[in-house]
Amino acid sequence: MMDQLTKNYFDIQIDRLESVFGERAFSGERCKLIWRAVERLSWKSFERICDHLIASCRHAPLPKDFADAVRAEIKNQPRAQKEDAPYVILCECCLDSGVCQARGRRSEQVYFIRCTCEVGEKSHHIELPMWVDTFADVFERRAIDHTEWKPNRFDPNHPIASIQDKVNLWRAKMRASKAFWAGET
Repeated sequence: MMDQLTKNYFDIQIDRLESVFGERAFSGERCKLIWRAVERLSWKSFERICDHLIASCRHAPLPKDFADAVRAEIKNQPRAQKEDAPYVILCECCLDSGVCQARGRRSEQVYFIRCTCEVGEKSHHIELPMWVDTFADVFERRAIDHTEWKPNRFDPNHPIASIQDKVNLWRAKMRASKAFWAGET
């Protein structure tokens, strides 16, 4: 893709931000997080985001400000441009679904849990607890493999009954997860 943001152009825009907010505001670790949030954008989109942040922020923008700006940029793109552009996943833990897996370290049992990202915080699955670091002693957190749950709706030979089977499996797993976290199992 010709318009794809390059690391070189990213560094140029970071230099612009440093000239306004100071070099200390954009440490190497912060730049890595910012790059992760914007790497799939076009250079034009990233430049618009930087222009906006320079014009509107009194203090140096944080990586979360860039992630929010990416969401707004994608939301404001014309529909045709959105369809051509690759989807930018902002949370690797839940793949922006708000729900991830908590897999038992000893039992291999899998339960759903809300992610700590913004989507997880706003998730309608309020019966599921939000992941906390103390769970890491007992569970491993992973993104849900959605291919296991989503039927191939583009397959013309796909029977509607198997779609309903997938839906029923998802609902059963969600019920089991809610019961587990509520202490009912």
